[in-house]
Amino acid sequence: MRMNPNNETTLDEASCGKAVRVTRLDADSEAHQRLCEMGFCENASIRKIAHGAALICSVCGVRVAISARLAEKIFVREVAWA
Repeated sequence: MRMNPNNETTLDEASCGKAVRVTRLDADSEAHQRLCEMGFCENASIRKIAHGAALICSVCGVRVAISARLAEKIFVREVAWA
């Protein structure tokens, strides 16, 4: 996982199997709204399960697939899984 000084990275760059918390979304209003509807809102705890053409994440106990391109707009910070 590449980290900046604030320990923040994109979901696309985050390691699989790690628990992360969404710090911010860098998307236009339509994509921002859709991400929030899927559970990728700020402060949400998620786990990245798989990475490929699509990323599979566990969000609120549900597996969700999103494109790597969309995952580049989700900024996260690694946390301990609760």
